[in-house]
Amino acid sequence: MIELHSVTKNYGNRCAVRNISFNAPSNSVTALIGLNGAGKTTVLKAVCSMHYADSGVVLVNGIDAAENSIANKKQTAFMSERSAFFPEYTVYEFLCREAAVLFAGSDKTEQKERIAQASRLCGIHKVFSQKIGTLSHGWQRRLAFSRCLLSDPQVLVLDEPASGLDPRQSADMRSLIEKLSEHKTVFFSTHLIREMETLCSKIVVLHKGSVIFQGSQNELCMLTGEKTLEKSFLNITSKTWEQAL
Repeated sequence: MIELHSVTKNYGNRCAVRNISFNAPSNSVTALIGLNGAGKTTVLKAVCSMHYADSGVVLVNGIDAAENSIANKKQTAFMSERSAFFPEYTVYEFLCREAAVLFAGSDKTEQKERIAQASRLCGIHKVFSQKIGTLSHGWQRRLAFSRCLLSDPQVLVLDEPASGLDPRQSADMRSLIEKLSEHKTVFFSTHLIREMETLCSKIVVLHKGSVIFQGSQNELCMLTGEKTLEKSFLNITSKTWEQAL
């Protein structure tokens, strides 16, 4: 389980998130949604110990993300919305490089097994010999996901995993996330309503750095009086709701 308790994070004079608290249950999919600039990426990175809250506590499976960041990084993996690669590497060369860093000191056989397992899940083995610089955006997203899965993390934290994917690729990504959530905690940000409707058992709405809702899709629709998730989201982030909050 992911738990945030009264978390605040500032960047200089700007407050990115303010006194937020929520949880994301284990072995399920929780979506963090909000308009651009709401603070979603700030939260995701705090969960992965990529930076730390100025106040409050982030717990991941009971581990304090700030006080025990090394242990937390071993159990989490982060997929950025914009992943950086070495375009001159082949897909297989890149994954070998990543595995060597992750499993320094282990034998090559174990590293190859990890690569094979992650690659099969994402289907990236089909383009092992291609240079990364020649891959389409969809294949690069698959490669980014494969890199996350190399360490077989307990918690997957994904920033807009289906960003820029075509309908077929998006469907494949949803199917993979659904499968992984059977034995992993998946926490991701998205702007895509279809992803939320299909995958998520819980939704956390972040607006201007504050949590304004957490619960199920049905609960959000009941709260706003709307029949669809899209209308509910637009409603709760409107000026009318801002005034009520």
